[in-house]
Amino acid sequence: MSEPIKIDDITRRKQQQASDPNQSVWVSANAGSGKTHVLSQRVIRLLLNGVEPSKILCLTYTKTAAAEMVNRVFERLSKWTALDDEKLIAAIEDIGVSSVDKKMLQLARTLFARALETPGGLQIQTIHAFCTTILKRFPLEANIAGHFDMMDDETDRLLRAEAVRRLKSEAFQGGNETLSEAFDTALDMGGDHAVDTLCETVLAGAQRSSLNRFLEELEAGRIDASAIFKAADIAPEDTELSIKQGVWPLAALPEDFMRETIANAPKAKGASIPNFAKALVEILNAQDGQRRFELVEALLLTQKGAVKSCTYLIPISDDFAARFQGAADEVLAAKDHLSRIAMVRLSQAGYVIIKRLSELHAG
Repeated sequence: MSEPIKIDDITRRKQQQASDPNQSVWVSANAGSGKTHVLSQRVIRLLLNGVEPSKILCLTYTKTAAAEMVNRVFERLSKWTALDDEKLIAAIEDIGVSSVDKKMLQLARTLFARALETPGGLQIQTIHAFCTTILKRFPLEANIAGHFDMMDDETDRLLRAEAVRRLKSEAFQGGNETLSEAFDTALDMGGDHAVDTLCETVLAGAQRSSLNRFLEELEAGRIDASAIFKAADIAPEDTELSIKQGVWPLAALPEDFMRETIANAPKAKGASIPNFAKALVEILNAQDGQRRFELVEALLLTQKGAVKSCTYLIPISDDFAARFQGAADEVLAAKDHLSRIAMVRLSQAGYVIIKRLSELHAG
């Protein structure tokens, strides 16, 4: 069994000072450092000052914190009912009350019963619960239905799961071609995990309101939809195929230089040069831009995207190293362009998915 935590005198005095209901106090501390302890002491000291339990309101952020506060207050008050005068005086002084008389002792022993008998119990609740109470009292002023009820976490989870299920069903079973294409793009570029993460982020409470405002602004035309192209420095008509086709012909390795290299390969020194020439032949004979780009990329770059070493090819010409590097830079620039196009495509697909998911969840 762990030993009770020993609190030094300075900390104890600060806690007693903070729990004094005659002072307005801001408390800033790490989790587990005693904030709830101070707040529960403050409630008890209010009760010892004669304040009616029904007139005390404590607001916390979570249900767990509210329940912990209630438990601590009732636990201490219930113990006080069984203490003799000497121990009760010590207990009251321990929370910071300096002057304890018989009247206070008598009051202290009744606080547990009075708190239990208070209609509705001690008002220690979450901010959300407090706001719900206010809205239920003034539904007309809040422009909401008087019989509304707050959604709990489990209901919210089920509704979110149902919205995602309907979204995927609509995308995979057809009927919404735009959504199906967006899903195909997102799955192809990000995979199942990326799509699930996107859906989870869209429906998360912290992001939902800002995303909805963004969609409203975009639909209303107050946000420039073409801004994404400007930010990515691409043109709306750019496509993956057009960028790959645009690489050819290579400025650094023009066709006439390639053909000259192929013709001179049998006479060149170096066992690897014929293989290089063979690769050039395959590039020149490629029938489409997609295939030619793949061949050029394989010739100049490693699988990790780094420029290959070309020292063994220097005998081809005096400026070959510079030509090889220049061609590699052209391919790297194209790959960067392709990455930006992919980012825009994924963003556009994400927008379609977000919009439809928000509609399904709201409906």
